[in-house]
Amino acid sequence: MERLREIRIAVMKRAAGTCEALDCQQRTLELQLDHWLGGGGRRRQMESVETCWALCAKDHAARTCNIPSASHWNALFRAHCKKYGYPFPSHKESL
Repeated sequence: MERLREIRIAVMKRAAGTCEALDCQQRTLELQLDHWLGGGGRRRQMESVETCWALCAKDHAARTCNIPSASHWNALFRAHCKKYGYPFPSHKESL
């Protein structure tokens, strides 16, 4: 839990009150931590500042449900990674 707390603090500091989805960038104090590599087990072990981003509530809900599509969110997270020089972790696209 301490590791997740440190990740959350670092991600929120990086976001500085702005949704990190590059097509949104809404300023809000109510950002939510989105785990790009969701799930448990090995995925949870790979979780880091580089695999998380801060999203506004609207984008977090949409991303969780892949609305409008997984490929849309993959493109946004790929752009996010490029902006910060992070490697883009492969991510399964689903319907």
